[in-house]
Amino acid sequence: GTEVKFTPGVIRGGNVEFECGSKYGIAYFLEPLIAFLPFAKLPTRLTLTGLTADRTDSGMASLPYFYDSLLQTLKMTSALTIKIVNRGFLPDGIGKVSVECAPLDKLDAINLQCPERVEKIRGMLASTKVNGQICINIVNDLKQIIGEYFEEIFIYTDNKSLGESVSSGYSLALVATCVDSAMVVVSETNSATVSDPNSFAETSAKAFLKKVAKLTVLD
Repeated sequence: GTEVKFTPGVIRGGNVEFECGSKYGIAYFLEPLIAFLPFAKLPTRLTLTGLTADRTDSGMASLPYFYDSLLQTLKMTSALTIKIVNRGFLPDGIGKVSVECAPLDKLDAINLQCPERVEKIRGMLASTKVNGQICINIVNDLKQIIGEYFEEIFIYTDNKSLGESVSSGYSLALVATCVDSAMVVVSETNSATVSDPNSFAETSAKAFLKKVAKLTVLD
């Protein structure tokens, strides 16, 4: 991932299917694509298969939250749709993500400022082949830790299996929404990086609160 081959010309768009493999997660490939897909000549439909969460890169648990907020700020909400069809966790999971992107006619000017105060916290704990009680315990622990700093906390669980999943796992996306701003602070943790469910909530909450303290505009 240190070199990029670039051929100048028109970004065509169209229907594309790509197997991302198991070395990098789907989000590793999707993040740079999102930057230029709105400027393609034709509508784009991507189907990416591989890991939806890995040990090193941002995963698909947090990516839709972040880009939904970013596109709101850029007034591009109708341009991009990201859908997780199947989840794929290490070591043998095969996830599937579909992306649809319509071409943009223009970009409007925006006023981008650093938010001053966090308004509310929301999140999603997604899991596959994991005991539902483990997820409930993680959410309760998260609310207890983060609740010391914020009152409005909404964390949901999704323990449904999407498609055929080989490996079990769980991933957490936490989002801090700021007052009068579409910008957010996004943090993600998954079972590939923190395998112990007993310490998962504490580790995730500390990483999230550390980012919130910096009031990062773009994560």
